[in-house]
Amino acid sequence: MNIANYDIQPIMLYLPDTEKWRQRAIDGEKHFNEAGIENVIKIPGIYGEGFGIVGTHLYEYDNPGGGHQIGVANTSLFLSMQIVYNVMNNLPNTHFMFLEDDSRFNDGWKAVVEQALKDIPKDFDFLFVGSCCTEGRGGIRVAENLYHYPTRRGVYAPYPLCGNCYIVAKKALPKILETQRDAYVNVDINLAVNTFPHLKVYAILPRVVEQFNNPLPI
Repeated sequence: MNIANYDIQPIMLYLPDTEKWRQRAIDGEKHFNEAGIENVIKIPGIYGEGFGIVGTHLYEYDNPGGGHQIGVANTSLFLSMQIVYNVMNNLPNTHFMFLEDDSRFNDGWKAVVEQALKDIPKDFDFLFVGSCCTEGRGGIRVAENLYHYPTRRGVYAPYPLCGNCYIVAKKALPKILETQRDAYVNVDINLAVNTFPHLKVYAILPRVVEQFNNPLPI
C-alpha cells in the first residue's frame, strides 16, 4: 500500500482458536478491504486461555503494593506483539500499518492520513492513526490534524494510548524489540513508558479509526 509515497504494509493481528475470534478476523479483513486496505498480512496471535499463560510481574504505577497483575489476555497480547514486531522487522517494507481485527476506519480516513504523512517529518517513528486518552498528554500541533509528542522527563507516559491502528517505521523496530521485554503492563502503556521516550511519536487527531468491540475514550 502506498500513501503519500510511503511504502506501507498492512498487518493484522488475529486469533484463529475459536469461532468468535475467527469471525472477528473475517469481518475485520472484509472491512479493511472495503476501506481500500488490501493485501493485509495476517498474524495469528497467542490465545492466552489455550496456552495457559499468565503474567506474574506486578503493575505498580497507579497503586504501589496493590499486587495487580495484567492477566491472561494482556500477557498473551504482549507475546503476540513480539511476534508481530519480529515479522515486521524481517519484511522489506519501510513502514507498517498495524491493525487489530476490530478496528473500523471512518469515512474519509485515507485523505486525512495522506495529508498527515505529507506533513510529518520524514524521520518519524510512530504515528497513531487510532488512539485514546490524548487529553492532557502535551501534544504539539504541527499541522491541521497532526500532533507531535516530545519526551517530557519526569512526566509519566506523556503519550496517547491505544494500539488499534498505527503506522510504525521499520527503523524503529529494533528499539521497540529492545525495550519491550517485560510483560507487566498493558501493551500500549508499556510502549508509552519504556519505548516512546526513544522514538519520534506523532498522532492524527481527531482519530480516524475506531474500535468496534471496545468503544474508546477521547
